[in-house]
Order: sequence, then C-alpha cells, then structure tokens
Amino acid sequence: MSVNATVLSASAAIWGYPLVQVGLTAAGALTTAGGTLNQWISQDQLSTPTNQAIVTPNYDTLYSQAFLDLTTTGVVVTAPTTVVDRYILFEFMDAYTNVFASTSRRNYPKTNGGGKFLVYGPNSPKVADESGFDAVLQAPTNLVWLLSRTEVKYYFNDTDLAIANSIQKTFTLTTTVSASPKKGVSALIPSGTNSSDPLYFWKVLGTLITFTPPANLSELIPFTPIGISAKGFNSSQVTPQLATLLAQVAVGTDKQLKQLTLGDPVAAVKTPSPFSEINNNWVTFPSLGKFGVNFGFRAGIAATAIAGNLKEDAVYYSGRLDSNGNVLKGTLSYTIDFPVDIPADAFWSITAYYGANGTLIKNAAGIYAVGSHSPSLVQNSAGFYRVQLQSSKPTQNDVNWLPTPSSAEFYLIVRFYQPRAEVLSNTWPVPWIVPVVDYGAISGSGDSPVAPVGTALYSAGDVVKVSLLLIAALFTFII
Repeated sequence: MSVNATVLSASAAIWGYPLVQVGLTAAGALTTAGGTLNQWISQDQLSTPTNQAIVTPNYDTLYSQAFLDLTTTGVVVTAPTTVVDRYILFEFMDAYTNVFASTSRRNYPKTNGGGKFLVYGPNSPKVADESGFDAVLQAPTNLVWLLSRTEVKYYFNDTDLAIANSIQKTFTLTTTVSASPKKGVSALIPSGTNSSDPLYFWKVLGTLITFTPPANLSELIPFTPIGISAKGFNSSQVTPQLATLLAQVAVGTDKQLKQLTLGDPVAAVKTPSPFSEINNNWVTFPSLGKFGVNFGFRAGIAATAIAGNLKEDAVYYSGRLDSNGNVLKGTLSYTIDFPVDIPADAFWSITAYYGANGTLIKNAAGIYAVGSHSPSLVQNSAGFYRVQLQSSKPTQNDVNWLPTPSSAEFYLIVRFYQPRAEVLSNTWPVPWIVPVVDYGAISGSGDSPVAPVGTALYSAGDVVKVSLLLIAALFTFII
C-alpha cells in the first residue's frame, strides 16, 4: 500500500478511537445490565481491583452512567436538590469524549448540585415550555455519555455506602418524546460481526458515525479514500490489500496508544507535551475534556484515562517518579507529606495503581486510597498527613498507609474535587514523593524527609510548561 493510505488509515484510527471506545463501553454496560439507551446503570459498590466500572477509577465515589440517545427526543435528567452534605457530580460527554456540560454544587449551589436538566441533541424536538428546568443543555452529538459520581464519605462504612446507594436510586431520566424507540446494543455494534473480525474496529466506527456523526462533518473528508465517510464504513470500497492494512492499523493503534500512555515517565516529566504541566514531578493536563481538534491527545486519553472531568470539577495529578526522578517501584518505600489544609472544597484523595495496566493494587487490607474519606486520617507531630507507600503495613503510628505492590512498578493519582484557585492555576506545590530505601529509616518523630539537593528533575514548587510537541510524551497521563 502507498504511504498515503497508511497515513490516512492511522489518522482515521486515531480520530475514531474515542468514538469506538465510547461505543464499546456503552455496549458492554448495556449487555451487563440488560438495559437500553436512555436508562440509568449504577454501580452499588466502590471499585476494587477485580471490579472497575471504568479505567483507573477513583475510590471515593459510586459511578452511575446512562447513554443518552438524542436522535429523535430530548432527555430530562433529575438529581435530588436536598443533599447538602455529599458531593454529586454529573458529567455530560459527547460521543467523542468532549465534556460539554457538568453539574454539581460548584455551578448549581442553590440546588446543592441537583435539579432538573433538559438535554437536547442536534436535532431533538424542542419542548414547548423550558421555564421549569434548572438548565437546558445542548449536546453536539446524538449519543451522550452521562457519568455521575456520588460521594462515599467514609471508606469501610456500610451504613454510609447504603446512603450513597439510596441517593443514586433517586436519579431519574425521562425522554421528552414518549414514543421514542428504546435502542440497545444493535444501535452501537453492527449485527453479524464480532471482535474476531479483522475489520471489527472499522465496522463499529462506521456504525457509530452514522448513529452519532461529529458536529463538524468536514473532519471525515480526508478519510473518504479508505471507505470512511458520513455514511459510515463502506467495506465494498476496501480492497483485500487495504483490508489487511486497516486491520493492522486498528490493532497497532490500540497497542501504541496504550504503550505511549503507560510509556516512559521520565520523558513525560523532562519533555512534557503541549497539553501537560509539571509540578514537583507530578503531571497534570489542564485541558482535559476540552480536546478541540487535538485528536491525538483525545485518543491517548481515551486509551487509558477516558471520562476525565473538566479541571473546574476535578484536577488530577499523576505521579510516576520520585523526588530523585526515578520510577516508583514496589521494592522501595516512599513518603508524601500533605499539609492539613488541602485546597479542595469537596474532597481529596491519593490512589495507587499498577503501572502495567492501571488497575487498583490488590492488598489484603483492602486499602486502595488515602484522603478525606479515610476513617482515621492521622496527623503527625510536624503537622502533616504523612502517606507512607510500601507493600507491608508500617510499624509507625503517625503515618497513613497506602499499600503498593511487592515489586512491580506503580503510579499514583492525587485527586482534588472542586479544586481551589491555587490548584486550578497549578501554583500549589504538590508534595514530593520521597523514597526511603530502608523502611526503618522513617522515624515516628514526624520529621519530613527532604529530597537531596540537586537530584530532583525540577526544584520544589517549580511549574514547568513546555511547548515542544513530542509524540512519545503526548499520552502520559492516567485519570
């Protein structure tokens, strides 16, 4: 095949990757729940290493999700307005993972983040009277992924979990056109095909394009020579030689995006992408959810970090290097000293994940996060919340243990929900991850270890912005 066909195929795969991931996520959820589009599907337990509703989940909220079909109807979504002591966030994403709206007590304080929200698609018929809604939201695509997060205020507390479950059950979803058809998996995955089909990715992409085309159809024009257009995927246009290429590109794109995302963490800090910022060797992406025409960035996030919130709702910092610039490994112990006044108005947490696949770390204690919801967050004599990362339980009484693997590489995510201005501007210094070779070297005195002078990649508090576009560093962030 020509170089042009290869470039077009790769470009089309990167462009369409998020759409396919949303479609497959929706199909999987509907199949598991036995549900349809325009229906809530809720998770009634916090995520575990063997039960994750989405990739790299938090351990602070219960997820509920609905996949809205707005082709011929609007949808009314409601959440309770009387929940004053618990954070609830609704995230509205188009079919290509752009966040076009969110609702929480941040932007709807008078109703505690709840209310009655009317959602229209590009061609949804309008309702006669819109005055009774707290907001009218215009979606850019026919398919919308609505993902909600309901705060669980205490880890290891069945009573509190039951309260969160009861709140989830009050969420409602109603179509404005009562006769609108209830669609299932067949609207997302073409009938008569399965994942063993070499052209499965492209057939799914074609079906989804016809169901929920992009707002800007001109994005599809370059892909016409390989059978992709607003009409879907034209397999009759594909020669055997092109079919072989397309199959290889689909597999290669998925593999390469995941490798790049979980790739060289040192490069991610030393040579950040134009979309990232660095803070004491932690990486964050301030434009998460607002991808625009940055299709490579959008695909990279969809590969392992799909459905991240807008920064106004949550800021995420991914930590894969210690204060000396070395990759985090389970063979070592580390400490992180958080100040007591964490700049998050909803809650904060730090969670550990396996470096190879982004799943929560298995441990006998069942501890997957430390933060606002820890049942007994310990403050040491120096006035810090010291988080100690190691595979075995610490002997000290003034540390907060976050279990890590016994030997494998791992990474951390610090989450700030409803972050304050200093986090939004990335001027608040995220505490260093300090290695301690000998577990016993950490005394119980509360003295804070200091990174050796000159060994860190950047000095404490330094915020680095680099505009150099390096494809190998584009996709180094996990949500």
